[in-house]
Amino acid sequence: MPPVRQMIQSPAALGSDGTLYFGASKKKSVTFWALNPDETVKWQYDHIVRGKYSNNQAAVDSGDFVYGAFGKYVFAFDGAGHSAGGSQVLWQIRNRGSIQSGVMLGGDESLYFGSGKYLIKLVSRDPASN
Repeated sequence: MPPVRQMIQSPAALGSDGTLYFGASKKKSVTFWALNPDETVKWQYDHIVRGKYSNNQAAVDSGDFVYGAFGKYVFAFDGAGHSAGGSQVLWQIRNRGSIQSGVMLGGDESLYFGSGKYLIKLVSRDPASN
């Protein structure tokens, strides 16, 4: 397993190919990791956020697209990554307030996340249609 050197405070998610997805944070940075089944790094994504730590819980849908929330942003990644060793960010959306929960998938694969007193539902994984 690679030396993460950040706080891991949220559950990981497992892709259909055995890839383990999780987020870790330290001070104002978040790294979202994808590890192969042999614990080598498949890809990682670094993001700067405000605040000391962030809930970085991952969610994986049936198409192996990966979702994470960091600070005020929700991200969607291509779970397969690409030849450069990183993941393609498919989209990101900014919420008005901080996201205190991880991203969760409903039975219809709608995305949910908690922000303050609200539970927010993205009815489509395409943010342009919400």
